[in-house]
Amino acid sequence: MAGLPFTFLHASDLHLEQPLHGIAEVPDHLRELFLDAPFRAAQSVVDAAIEHRVDFVVLVGDVADWHRAGPRASIFFADQCQRLADDSIDVYWLGGEVDRPQDWPGSIELPSSMHVVTRGGPESLIYERNGESIVRLVGLDDDHHHDLRIMNDASSWNGLATIALLHGRFNATAATDTDVTYWALGGDHGRRSVMSSTTNTTLAHYCGTPQGRSFREVGSHCATLVRVDDEANIHLDAITTDCVVWHQEQIEVDDDTSSDDLEELFSIRISELMDQYADRQLCISWSVLGGPGIGRQFRGGSLAEQLTQQLRVKYGRDVPGAWTVSIECQRCAELPDGWYDDDTIRGAFLRRVRDLRENGSDPGVLEPFLTAGGSGKTCRDPFVTALMDIDDAERREQLLQEVAELGADLLSG
Repeated sequence: MAGLPFTFLHASDLHLEQPLHGIAEVPDHLRELFLDAPFRAAQSVVDAAIEHRVDFVVLVGDVADWHRAGPRASIFFADQCQRLADDSIDVYWLGGEVDRPQDWPGSIELPSSMHVVTRGGPESLIYERNGESIVRLVGLDDDHHHDLRIMNDASSWNGLATIALLHGRFNATAATDTDVTYWALGGDHGRRSVMSSTTNTTLAHYCGTPQGRSFREVGSHCATLVRVDDEANIHLDAITTDCVVWHQEQIEVDDDTSSDDLEELFSIRISELMDQYADRQLCISWSVLGGPGIGRQFRGGSLAEQLTQQLRVKYGRDVPGAWTVSIECQRCAELPDGWYDDDTIRGAFLRRVRDLRENGSDPGVLEPFLTAGGSGKTCRDPFVTALMDIDDAERREQLLQEVAELGADLLSG
């Protein structure tokens, strides 16, 4: 195939207008980082392109909502494009859902090495190196994704490798009938490949956003370095770009675990995570799984608050560091079977809750709770009313499990 080999960096969904979020109260020492993180991640994308001496960069949509982001984002983006131009690196930008090229502020000039790829083509652009045509780039829209016949018209592109840029839904069935070398996809904030050929000469790949914004986007985020060798084989490398990592951690304990033991378990895991995500700020949400004993400690409220403060003081004051956002006892083990058979108030209570868990979807089971003392008068018990309104069986079961644990705790002396 003519023009091979070549290397480029694939990035998308920079969303410069979106600061980090998802924390009820951002600590003072992290506020600037939460605002700057998208810009730092975007700069890391440019740094990586220069460091790896790529031929060009493809930006597949949602760089920024220029109206919401304000002049800072526009000036920053132009400056980063100029950095790439100074190193003779072209940029091919396909607009996404929020960054329509026609919304770009006309008062800010972009370098000539910035090429806007038309969304809704297909319309080809040719990347040249030292006067030689290397690869063609085509921008597609979701609505035109099904009509890809131009991709196979070899006479129109002289056998060059083809990179198709698409922001949004990818149709793998339609794509199998084309000769596209690489599908550069955007619109999904998670990094994943959605199609590859057995010979590794065709690949469709979402590179993801370079910076996670909340606990909905946990783990490391990056751009993708794409290398196409002289035999048209494609090689992908993840290039880390984020400066803040959102992490959810689960720890299992038993009833003999003390608060000191818990702090030690947390500390060990935090040390491991800080080594794993070196030089990046961690925001951690913890879930503790255990028996009724540890659940009883957490239901009091003070243990979670105590551990949170200890971990924040020990690991969270530096930047980068590990900031504990929350600690919850997510689920406890079932209560002992013998407790349900006891001839005690606790046993009677647990048997009633068990009956609700097994038959609670039957309105007749809840009817006795809606009358006051056998008088026949209707009373509005808020818990029973709420329980009857829950359609989700899993949520109902979780609520009744919590009721059983709390009641057993209060009735156990």
